[in-house]
Amino acid sequence: FYPCNMARFFVAFVLCLLVSTAFTQDHNGFVGTWVDNFGFTVQLCITDGQATLEGTYNEFGLIKADLLDFGESATGTFYNTRYQTDDECPRGDFNWHLNGNTVRGSWVCYDHLSGGEWTLDRIIPQDRPSESECFTINDSANRNALHGAWDYDFSYVDDDDDWDICIDGDVWFASYGEPGTVGSTYQFGEVFEDGLLLSGSYLTIVDSYGSIQAGGVTIELTEKTDVLSFNWVSPSTNAQAIQGSGAAHFTWNGIQQSPRDSTGSDCERNAFLSIGYYDDDDYIPNLESSGSALTYSMLLIALVA
Repeated sequence: FYPCNMARFFVAFVLCLLVSTAFTQDHNGFVGTWVDNFGFTVQLCITDGQATLEGTYNEFGLIKADLLDFGESATGTFYNTRYQTDDECPRGDFNWHLNGNTVRGSWVCYDHLSGGEWTLDRIIPQDRPSESECFTINDSANRNALHGAWDYDFSYVDDDDDWDICIDGDVWFASYGEPGTVGSTYQFGEVFEDGLLLSGSYLTIVDSYGSIQAGGVTIELTEKTDVLSFNWVSPSTNAQAIQGSGAAHFTWNGIQQSPRDSTGSDCERNAFLSIGYYDDDDYIPNLESSGSALTYSMLLIALVA
């Protein structure tokens, strides 16, 4: 009986090993670099103890999804970098199902006015991106951890590289650069992922004549505990993002937090740039600070005069 029992044990061991291997392969099957039906190059990673799928595409979009069905399906949210009045969808929900080296699924915009098929084909030979390449979110950070002062040497910004971000409920606003100087910027938008991802718009002074460039911005606190920022000039389209022209976008990475505090007036110091640009339906200027209110009043008087 001893040889028979040993044989049964060996068969059972092999079967368990095969099942375990198959489960591991399926559960990690989304990991890799893919090309989707729009033409984006998508990098995907699995995080949170193999419970979450995260990724990025073309320094333009971010995704975060829950893994289901033993890692064979994913349901989550995508965030594209758009200016507030751009025509194409800025964010929405999606679902994917994995089938070997292909992914089949669909997407729908947050306003349910657009949607369709979203499929991916794995790039062979396989490339396993790191979490830093997938720009994974730092879920262990405190809620609204992006609120505060951040330091980065923006070489094209005169005098001041302090970047102040304020989060107020489900909206955010930010400024960097001294008011009126080339490169100085105002940003605003909506808050997602417990304040660890910000999506919205930017307005930047681009020359000594005061010309303003408008665009979309996506900001995220990454797993490396620094800040990532995608910026795309408006109008931001899928075709433009796939082409990836350097003149159409820029990405900041590795921005570190400053020890100083940010006040509402710090974050609103460049809010005057949004006069005539913001969409009344999406954005209401924060005029709680007396400094911001005074700036707006003076500008409005000047414009009326």
